Amino acid sequence: MRDNSGLNQADMAAWFSTINTPDFFMKKFGVLPLLDPKLKECCYDKKELTLSFQVKEWELNPEGGLHGGMIVTGFDMTFGLLCHYFQKPNMVCTVNLFTTFIKPVLPGDTVDYQVRIISHGK
Repeated sequence: MRDNSGLNQADMAAWFSTINTPDFFMKKFGVLPLLDPKLKECCYDKKELTLSFQVKEWELNPEGGLHGGMIVTGFDMTFGLLCHYFQKPNMVCTVNLFTTFIKPVLPGDTVDYQVRIISHGK
């Protein structure tokens, strides 16, 4: 990862608070503005982030639950934003993401995605 000497908890909280503003640069394209995540909490020292996503009607599968691909997308977006914070301005990508579905997520539910960086590549 890059030199994080100028970063701290206050900077991290401020940066992630901007994801809900209309002028956040990553909200101008892609799926992020459609998902509209909300910052729940972040921890600079632990390299953790928790975002909340409200289930939306367009995300449902034919059986009326949150589509599995949308569940994985929530993880990917949360991980991606956390990695981007520590790696900015460089681009990062997900190499592997494995998911086991345990129970359905229903309309009106809120899903909290808590992610942590435990290692990084080159």
